[in-house]
Amino acid sequence: MGDSRASIKVEFSIYGETYKLDSWINWSTGGEVPEVDDRVIEFFRSSYLDARGKWDDATAEDDAKKAEAAERAELARLKAKYEQG
Repeated sequence: MGDSRASIKVEFSIYGETYKLDSWINWSTGGEVPEVDDRVIEFFRSSYLDARGKWDDATAEDDAKKAEAAERAELARLKAKYEQG
């Protein structure tokens, strides 16, 4: 019977984050995805969730800054209008 192990190197980049996997894996027929070692699936899942969380945090922060700038501009406009009238 032959060896069912393989050496795998993966570099995965998403949302500006890069993740690397260098591992020995096994041929798998009973995992979540047929014929793919569950560690590979878990690598992609955890990498995506980590990167997506960072992206969501950065996006929320950027949106908050934009909203604050819009509020400041509106307050400045109303103040100028009030001071004129």
